[in-house]
Amino acid sequence: MSSDFPHYNFRMPNIGFQNLPLNIYIVVFGTAIFVFILSLLFCCYLISTHKRISS
Repeated sequence: MSSDFPHYNFRMPNIGFQNLPLNIYIVVFGTAIFVFILSLLFCCYLISTHKRISS
């Protein structure tokens, strides 16, 4: 490491969410993707019904 930036030699504080096991991250990420896919399908359904009604 270069000595040009000596003020960057600090350690990150140990925050609580950094100690969570990996499976918690997988569950949260999977749930977020699932909700995103559901909302995308719902939007496509609403658009298709709107086009069907207006035509």
